[in-house]
Amino acid sequence: MKVYTCNNVNEVFPLAIKEIQQEGISVSPRGVETLEFFPTPVTTVYKNPKQCILFDPVRDENPFFLVMEAIWILGGREDVAFLDPFLPGLKQFSDDGTYYHGAYGTRIYRYNQLNYVINLLRKDPHTRRAVISIYQPFLDTTDSKDIPCNDMLFLKLRNGQLNMTVANRSNDLVLGCYSVNKTQFSFVLQYIAAAIGAKVGELRQCSDSLHVYTDTDKWRAVKDIPLCNNNDPYSNYDAAALLGLPEPIKTTEVVTPSEFENFNRDLRDFFNLYDQMGLEAASDCSYRSPFFYGVVVPMIKAHKRYRNGDLEQALNFCMQIRYNDWMHATSLWIKRRIAKRA
Repeated sequence: MKVYTCNNVNEVFPLAIKEIQQEGISVSPRGVETLEFFPTPVTTVYKNPKQCILFDPVRDENPFFLVMEAIWILGGREDVAFLDPFLPGLKQFSDDGTYYHGAYGTRIYRYNQLNYVINLLRKDPHTRRAVISIYQPFLDTTDSKDIPCNDMLFLKLRNGQLNMTVANRSNDLVLGCYSVNKTQFSFVLQYIAAAIGAKVGELRQCSDSLHVYTDTDKWRAVKDIPLCNNNDPYSNYDAAALLGLPEPIKTTEVVTPSEFENFNRDLRDFFNLYDQMGLEAASDCSYRSPFFYGVVVPMIKAHKRYRNGDLEQALNFCMQIRYNDWMHATSLWIKRRIAKRA
């Protein structure tokens, strides 16, 4: 088995792109041209999964979507409407235009799995039975545009640290594994760790088929990015040169044990307000937890200005984000669009 061990995604992304071109084979599932790592699964081990932003400007990942989808998952959601403003093209994967068949959040909460795992880890810290099943045969032995790619979560608490292993059947290197997945499961791991009062350990994702779709603009854009080196400002979170900052990029903790109750209430209140009154009302509420009032709220306000075409005002709201990793990511994303418009 191929194993990548890294501090964060910025270190492994360009290496994996280079090596899949050297080691991959051409396959065509459902008639789609694909380059797949062969012959073994690929496991990525993140030593610091809280560092879950890919800063590479060529990949140009959307930090607004990353955060909104992650809290959507933690909220147990499956609706198309909430995510649509942040990534309109995503709804093509909905069977009915209203719900996502394979929504991770709904699957994680189904059968009380999330609460069961939290209570089990509290009761028996050495347990090996803390498993969450996202793939569910009675739902997924069917024809759908959205069959879950990430299928099982295994959680293990050792030496005061909670580690999570994600079993994945099929993983797009550019759009899945080193993009949304590393953020989605970072948030889930941090949430469960905070709930049981543990430190965040490793995040491991084992992809049975790690691949790229070769006939896409995104692949053509990233396939020639250079490998990182110690002087590359995009290679790690300690690089202050990214925007000429006087201090290193700091790592955001989404939720800590001391803030868990506040975060949980904010998560519930946020989506209750959204369901009753919409996104703007949800972003105008006063929240208790630093991540909601310091990241989620200014992000929503910034993205609204972006959608309205006011990029400079969007940038102003980005600069109000209280954690400088997400402030960095959103500001860079908006600045790249300002540069394109000039």
